[in-house]
Amino acid sequence: MKFSLCDILNYTPLDEIEKKKEKIEETQKNDLQNIKEQLKNILDNTAGCELYMDIRRTFSQIVKRILNEDALITITYNSNFNIDFKPNFPNSSKADGSTYYKILCIAFDLAILINYRTRSHFRFVYHDDIMAGDDYGIKTRLIETVTEISKKYDIQYVFSSIQDDLPSGFDFSKNTVLRLHDKDDSGKLFKMSF
Repeated sequence: MKFSLCDILNYTPLDEIEKKKEKIEETQKNDLQNIKEQLKNILDNTAGCELYMDIRRTFSQIVKRILNEDALITITYNSNFNIDFKPNFPNSSKADGSTYYKILCIAFDLAILINYRTRSHFRFVYHDDIMAGDDYGIKTRLIETVTEISKKYDIQYVFSSIQDDLPSGFDFSKNTVLRLHDKDDSGKLFKMSF
């Protein structure tokens, strides 16, 4: 291939780079669209996934036991096409409140742990301040449910709570690992001050 002096002088690498950039962007756009379509197809056909259906069923059973309400978990995708799990009450706006939403999150975490227990997966969960704002019945059912699930599925459940928020009448002594306080280092999580 022969080049003339005019060819060499008129050649600008920026034009070449711009063309390649446009080609890459077009390829990425097409690939992303294909991935979006595949994800939409997967999400539209979740009934075929036994694990997902088991997680949904377990989630609903836990919520029913604690709140005496029917609840569902659904999968959607967000604006970045990442999967989002959406817990909700189909016939109520209770999920809008932080107390009920907190219980839905607890139920979802436990449903995941229960259904992944036979796989190489975490076997513990930690929730902070799970008792604030709930009525006595919900607190009692929550503790009973978590205790039963922990024993049945060998899950370590850790939660923190202010003592005044705990329901009276429960003996936590056999399940309490540490009572946090700020009197001295013995009541600190890592037994020392930072």
